[in-house]
Amino acid sequence: MTWFEHHERSTKLAAAARKLLRLGDARKAERLYADAAAEAERAMALVPAERKVTFGVVAMLAHRLWRRARRQGDAARVASVIRGSPELFPITIIPQGGALPPPQKRS
Repeated sequence: MTWFEHHERSTKLAAAARKLLRLGDARKAERLYADAAAEAERAMALVPAERKVTFGVVAMLAHRLWRRARRQGDAARVASVIRGSPELFPITIIPQGGALPPPQKRS
């Protein structure tokens, strides 16, 4: 399977988990969220190295799904990958001084 197929499967499992949650079956929903998170991690492993932002987005999805599955240890493991890689989200990096430059006017 490709990274995208794993990602698609992950989102479908997450949608099924949301439906179960709405129906009141939290235990089964958590299991599906865990399955969805595992699929997202499989996708992470297959995203090409040059697609850093894509990797970051899939990693954020995996983190969120592990949290919804109430698997904090797994969520923390994925978060450590994100936290150690500021290049995943280059537009969110703040200069060392902590202040962003003033916005530039568009012509």
